[in-house]
Amino acid sequence: MACVYFYEDPKTTIIRYVGAGNPDRPHAHLRKKTNPQLFTMTRKRIGEGFNVNPTVIVSEVSHNTSRAMEIFWIAVIGREDLGRGTLFNKTDGGEGVCGIIFSEESRERCRTASKKSLERPDVKAKISEGLRIANAKPEVKKKRSDSQRRANADSSLRQKKSQVMKVRLTDPSFKEQWCRDRMKKCTIDGITIFESRRDLIKRLGRGRAGLKNPGFRYV
Repeated sequence: MACVYFYEDPKTTIIRYVGAGNPDRPHAHLRKKTNPQLFTMTRKRIGEGFNVNPTVIVSEVSHNTSRAMEIFWIAVIGREDLGRGTLFNKTDGGEGVCGIIFSEESRERCRTASKKSLERPDVKAKISEGLRIANAKPEVKKKRSDSQRRANADSSLRQKKSQVMKVRLTDPSFKEQWCRDRMKKCTIDGITIFESRRDLIKRLGRGRAGLKNPGFRYV
């Protein structure tokens, strides 16, 4: 069985790496220089006093499924070296499934299959449950809170995040999804339904009472 995971920069909360593999694979990046940029970032953040750990978004899936999801998420978030996003990944994913190297045609089939699988309620539920469990851990909550506080206090980081978002918004498909998400109905308590994210922010603000509330979700 395999898992899918990501690493985020604890200082900026930006997702920097997406991976897939055996259950012990996520933490291997902290011990080995599998990706130079990721290794440099983790060493630097640990030296600055941050806690650096991978977040497993789904586990106990087949290796082929995990690699298909890896390909999908790398395509969605985008690689930094190609100017399409924030990831340090140097490939589009899908390598290393029992020694098989995927061709571009195979990767495209994986992307299509993964998108279709993510439309299934049971797959969505499994991913949501994995994220819920990961985000419910006290150490994860504290790490995110501390990281966000530091990021908001650093004007250079705010500017960098703004520049990254501007680059991502040049992608028509990302911009369309970004705009669509902002118009989705959302809630915090599961009872009060807001017509859009903008409506929620207008009423409750962007702080812990509103947008940054752990219970915030789209419906």
